[in-house]
Amino acid sequence: MRFIIPSAPTLRREPPSGKEWAHEIKWDGWRLQAHKRVGAVTLYSRPGRDITKRFKPIAEAISALKAESLVLDGELVAFDADNRPDFHLLRSKRAPVIAFLFDLLEIDGEDLRDETWRLRRRRLERLLARNRSGVLVLPEVWDDGPGLLRAATVQGLEGIVSKHREAPYRSGRTDAWIKVKVAGWTESNRGRFKR
Repeated sequence: MRFIIPSAPTLRREPPSGKEWAHEIKWDGWRLQAHKRVGAVTLYSRPGRDITKRFKPIAEAISALKAESLVLDGELVAFDADNRPDFHLLRSKRAPVIAFLFDLLEIDGEDLRDETWRLRRRRLERLLARNRSGVLVLPEVWDDGPGLLRAATVQGLEGIVSKHREAPYRSGRTDAWIKVKVAGWTESNRGRFKR
């Protein structure tokens, strides 16, 4: 499978409500798409550039996952000496980087993009259950979007992303993923988070 144009959330002022929605923190990092083929791993940025050499520990951890082939969607986040996310440190090669993996698009030749988010999430949970790398993280999912947005505001985070549990994975802008930014959050907020 070649590089897939990532799914992109639609920006809204308020998160959707209802049991059909799941909510995650929106980390301020670089979008990641990881491909594993016969042990070889390639990491791509949002526009499809190969960033494997820059993030070798992430590629090595994905290589160790128990699957012959994979396509994973996620976010690369760098942390400073106080364990706070800092977007600018992603370019420095000096800070620890975590891959928050939030979607599984393919595993062992099985294309999962037409499956629901709920099923893809369950398969991703199983895949990462034995992961001990310390650099691959499954984001926590909340049922309460407004509550998570309040928590993100208190922590100074960028915002949240809400995902429809029954939606397939679609490239490009989609209403099945909704992004809500914290009020007043700007570029100058980067690097001021608590974790």
